[in-house]
Amino acid sequence: MAEEYELDNHASVVIMRSRNGAYLFQLKTPGYPVKPFVGTLCIIGGNAVDEKTPLETLERELYDEFDDKGIAREVFESARESKPVGDFLLTCSTKALARPRPYLFVGSVFYATLDKEVDKSSHGIKLREGGTVAVAVDTKDFETGLKDEDGKGRQFCWGYDSVMSLHLRESGIAVPVIRYFPGISVARLDSGPLTPYAQRTTPLGRIPYTDGRALNKNPIIPRG
Repeated sequence: MAEEYELDNHASVVIMRSRNGAYLFQLKTPGYPVKPFVGTLCIIGGNAVDEKTPLETLERELYDEFDDKGIAREVFESARESKPVGDFLLTCSTKALARPRPYLFVGSVFYATLDKEVDKSSHGIKLREGGTVAVAVDTKDFETGLKDEDGKGRQFCWGYDSVMSLHLRESGIAVPVIRYFPGISVARLDSGPLTPYAQRTTPLGRIPYTDGRALNKNPIIPRG
């Protein structure tokens, strides 16, 4: 029988795309508190605090994250008007995070466009803490452009590689090979990012958990 753990948190993140079609991510730097994820890519956003909806959480996170409040405002307004990607249950195994119990959270994923042309080296977009901006100009960059020190494409943390793969596929874009962080499972939920926390049908109590040994295949996008 699978063990059960309480849900740890709820996060709101946004997939950002520039006017010239580039995707913007957060590159986790050495100051990031979850040490196994240092050097990985992440969709920009963060955890809920005391907000009533995922959209409110996203708004606060954007203003906390971006040094340029004009960009934060533009991204939030676009996310509020665009069709959201969806809600996902992300389960990180004990092995993935090197902690005594797994970490489970619901990620509400939004989509936004930025009316600005962005390239890899001179975009001028700064984050206040926890990382720097990494840019994928085209889908090949997921495989070869966003390289780590070993010359490989960078891994995505928190299971967001599957979310990105799903977004690209549903947008009619050829899905590249995106490196994933092992020991994390992702499942799409029936709830939507626009649903207030208090009205969600997603179980926010105890959720069955299967040990990370069974998490090598993603329920959404099969991993290699």
